[in-house]
Amino acid sequence: MQYKNVLIAFTLLNEEMQLMIIKFAREHNMKHVDLLSGIIDKIHEITKEDPKHVIGAVHHMGQRYFDRISAMEFAVMYDDGKDPKGFLEADVVLLGVSRTSKTPLSLFLANRNIKVANLPLVPQTHIPDEIYKVDPKKIIGLTNDPEVLNEIRRQRMISYGLNPDTTYSNMDSINAELNSAKQLYDKLGCYVINVAHRSIEETAALIMSHLGIDNFSK
Repeated sequence: MQYKNVLIAFTLLNEEMQLMIIKFAREHNMKHVDLLSGIIDKIHEITKEDPKHVIGAVHHMGQRYFDRISAMEFAVMYDDGKDPKGFLEADVVLLGVSRTSKTPLSLFLANRNIKVANLPLVPQTHIPDEIYKVDPKKIIGLTNDPEVLNEIRRQRMISYGLNPDTTYSNMDSINAELNSAKQLYDKLGCYVINVAHRSIEETAALIMSHLGIDNFSK
């Protein structure tokens, strides 16, 4: 079969397939052009990084990106116990009294493609039934040192231009909240982390380790 004015343009990473195309084109007197090699060579020249030649790498990266966006949307949707059904759909559920970094942790973990729901523990407030249906391993109980929590809450009130000495920042109230939270954690049998003097990254690393998730796998 004769071919006239035919040009084969290809974007193949597999060297054997590249050679097959080139051989076929030459045997049939066709023009051929490798659309990737020139670009890859230029990138290598600039970055000094060797090309990995991984087929579908961009597709996989794109999927990870969309998974991350989905996890971020999930974290926002189920922040502060907005919808109890989120507890049953989440990869991890964070519990904690006010100012134990629940929301920042949720967003940090979501950026690792982990679906997180969180619930603030407020005195005399009903705990949703869904919490007791979640696998205890997926539940993380967050706590803090009373003195640290007192200072954080006082500064919070000051930032709002309010009196820092309120029930919210009162040491007796704080101790009562923390004790109530501990009782719940003991009842659930969940993993407990004291966030005092820990960065968000450090706490997140502990959570991922507990869940068996590699810090860099996501």
